[in-house]
Amino acid sequence: MKKLTSFDFSSLKFISLILVSVCFSTSVFADITKTVGATGSDFTTLKQAFDAINANAGGAYNGVVTLQIKDNTTETATASLNASTGYTSVLIYPIVSGKSISGFIASAPLIDLNGAESVIFDGRLNATGAIPDLTISNTSTSSNAATSTIRFINGAVNNVIQYSTILGAETHASSGVVFFSTSTAAQGNSNNTIANNNISSVSSANRPTNAIFSSGTAGKENAGLIISSNRIYDFFRASATSYGVNLSSNTTACSIIDNSFYETTSIVTTSTSSYSMIYLNNPSGTGFVVSGNVMGGSALGNAGTFSKTGNNNNFYAINVNVGTGTVTSIQNNTVKSISWTNSGAATFAGIYITAGTVNIGADLGNVIGAATGIGSIIVSAAATGADMYGIYVGSTATVDCKNNTIAAITTNNAGTFASNFFGIYKSASAGNMYITNNVVGDEATVNSIHAASASTSNSQTVYGIYSSGTATVTITNNKVANLTNSSTNISSGNIIGIASTNGTNTISTNIIHDLTALNGNTGSTTAASVMGISISGSATQRTVIGNKIYNLSSLYTGVSNVVVTGLYYSAGNASNAVSQNFIYNLVNQATGTSAKIFGIRIGAGSTVFSNNIITLGGNTATTLYGIYETGGTGTTNSLYYNTIYLSGSLSSGVTNPSYGLYSASTNNIRNIKNNLFFNARSTTSGANLHFPMYVISTGGTYAIDYNDYWATGAGSVMAYFGANRVTLAALQTATSQNSNSVVVNPGLANAGGTAAADYMPSSLLILGSTSTGVGSDYTGAGRLATPTMGAFEIGAMLTNVDVYKAGVFQGGYNTLRGAFSAINAGTHTGSLEI
Repeated sequence: MKKLTSFDFSSLKFISLILVSVCFSTSVFADITKTVGATGSDFTTLKQAFDAINANAGGAYNGVVTLQIKDNTTETATASLNASTGYTSVLIYPIVSGKSISGFIASAPLIDLNGAESVIFDGRLNATGAIPDLTISNTSTSSNAATSTIRFINGAVNNVIQYSTILGAETHASSGVVFFSTSTAAQGNSNNTIANNNISSVSSANRPTNAIFSSGTAGKENAGLIISSNRIYDFFRASATSYGVNLSSNTTACSIIDNSFYETTSIVTTSTSSYSMIYLNNPSGTGFVVSGNVMGGSALGNAGTFSKTGNNNNFYAINVNVGTGTVTSIQNNTVKSISWTNSGAATFAGIYITAGTVNIGADLGNVIGAATGIGSIIVSAAATGADMYGIYVGSTATVDCKNNTIAAITTNNAGTFASNFFGIYKSASAGNMYITNNVVGDEATVNSIHAASASTSNSQTVYGIYSSGTATVTITNNKVANLTNSSTNISSGNIIGIASTNGTNTISTNIIHDLTALNGNTGSTTAASVMGISISGSATQRTVIGNKIYNLSSLYTGVSNVVVTGLYYSAGNASNAVSQNFIYNLVNQATGTSAKIFGIRIGAGSTVFSNNIITLGGNTATTLYGIYETGGTGTTNSLYYNTIYLSGSLSSGVTNPSYGLYSASTNNIRNIKNNLFFNARSTTSGANLHFPMYVISTGGTYAIDYNDYWATGAGSVMAYFGANRVTLAALQTATSQNSNSVVVNPGLANAGGTAAADYMPSSLLILGSTSTGVGSDYTGAGRLATPTMGAFEIGAMLTNVDVYKAGVFQGGYNTLRGAFSAINAGTHTGSLEI
């Protein structure tokens, strides 16, 4: 796709004449040239000039007509230019600097292009350079729908307004300073261009309702409008809902490109109105392009701060309600430098999609806030339940959300109240959505996303990405980092990197880290204080693969049953899979026997959990669960090739246990094979506290074999099974299984490290079963004929291995694994050399 970064005349075939007029030369262009504005000019007002062109007496205005503005004009009635009776184009530009066309025209436009075609208002002095010099202003504050500064009506097409300052004060909801109106002609008011202008209010006290507005006629839509490189400022009304660009009914396939939206002074609102900088509001319109716009600040390019105080007001920087079919494209826009303070609880959104087929950033990502730093957007409330969305999607059509950055955002509220944050939000609606390569929170900046309210009496939530969509929602290759929930409410509220409550999901290769909660929520499932990924709801297939989750912290330091969870998974009985996830460094500063950390907590659903690496540690009095398997009637949980490592030292008297695997149910089928359960956690003078595997009951249906149960710390026990602490021999007797399980040091490369490769084993004695149906390891490498227990397959890359006994050749093998397998099988005995 061509990058839309600036107004490009060469791409607009329908205004090829402009190429000539921009480089104005009287001898080339002007079939007739007239002057306007001063005594001694051909016309005193623009209306007089237009009346003459409309009359075209004797064909005097055939061909190219040029109107040169010599002096200010004061229009006392609408200057209306009709469809051509002879002219091929009309060019209007100033020849003296600092001039204006103005009037107080109530209930009508100042300038009316009534079926006019190929009209060019060029506000540059002598139509050259790049500085807007001509001012066009209607000072009427009339609430009549016809009031505007420039109106396009009845088939006005292929016109250009450029390099001018256009001011207005209209107050009707269905009008604008620049107004694309209805049409009696089939083509609508189409293919018009508004470029490189200053568009604003006539005064700070008299703001318009819409800076640019379009509402056409059914079957005669306003289409192909180009609104490009304008500076649109001081357009929000304190007392009423208002918009920068509002493209409404019977408007379609328009482009809003490279404009700057800002407010030079602070706004103090006096009503509960809503505000948008760009509003696409035609449920049947398609093919819009919104690209390269800069929104916020008190000057061009996001300089300064756009500040709003006063009443309680919703804000949507880009608000989209469009149709399905040809995609609407939202690319490369920036929303930043905004301080929005409400008197109650309202909604703030950077991009808000209620309907339509939309592409958000798939070509060039949008930025909500700033890529680095803190507080580029500050949203403050004074009642509970305020919601801040980076990107909100409620559409039931397909939405592609890629490459966007949402960071440097702070939400504030009074001490007892909650303000919730959602980086990317998909509502509980149909419509496929693809959330890919987005960044929520700056990876290098603490409190990049900060819900700063203490929220002492209300539940405050922070989500990086949240989906309750009922169709297919794919969440891939996103980064969620440095989010903080400062709520100190110890009974509710939490922070979650990625959450899904419905739909068919693939959640893969995301990186989630440095999520911090100050509170101590005691929920064990979806309400845990901090969670990396949360999957819930009895939806269809859910796949969670290749995600990296680390540095999740609950900083509450009291004695409480606070919970921190790396990955919570509870889904339906489809072909679910949770694999190749790496989870480490989860911190829970609460103490007491009920404080918990879960690497993976399994709720419901039939799922294969394979090739996951989980390492938990720390020295606080917290109970650790590498994998917690709840189970449920009629479900099957299969745990294959997982590597669990627990560490840390607890002082004497601390009774918090730890479990590599904890299986709490007898109601489901459990397949547990080829796992490494390594518990190195230790309690001084402790006993019977730390278990590689803990199975609470002997009942139910299970298949347990080919696991390594290794425990090294003080107070450790190899396993617990059915109310008994057991050795391997006792476990084999109790289960009539585990004949191929071992109790050996797996020889991890760097146990306790923060790289996945630190959990590569080296032992010759951890050979697994081939009956799992899992054919690859954590890295995606294929499993060997005799595979390795744990997440990594070892020895697959070494070839041409020979075995000797006392210097005598005993056999050659293609891989080191092959040699190990033969030795373990007893093919070679005695003292061997490889």
